[in-house]
Amino acid sequence: MKKEMSRTIDIPKGYNYGQLHLVLYWNRFKVVSPNGELLYEDERPYMLKKRNIPWKSILLDWARKRRCVTYSRYASYLPGRIYQYISIENYQLRKERIKWLKPVSDP
Repeated sequence: MKKEMSRTIDIPKGYNYGQLHLVLYWNRFKVVSPNGELLYEDERPYMLKKRNIPWKSILLDWARKRRCVTYSRYASYLPGRIYQYISIENYQLRKERIKWLKPVSDP
């Protein structure tokens, strides 16, 4: 019996659609909405290439849902000082600090 490996890849804006279409190439893939809009394009995970983290959309989500910062899977990728800076207990101050980080994340 063939055992298949499954990996989860976060698709920004993917939660807006019930179904997504994958276009697979030998070295990369595309995620397309049912309307034909290109949502995501990247190298295949097994190609051993580094992946960019969509910090802009993550910080937008964290600004809306301030309590999820400490539970987010992306929190471990933050430098220690920045994580300490935004993981304080005061949620209003946390929201302001996340908003201060958003311009830094823009290229």
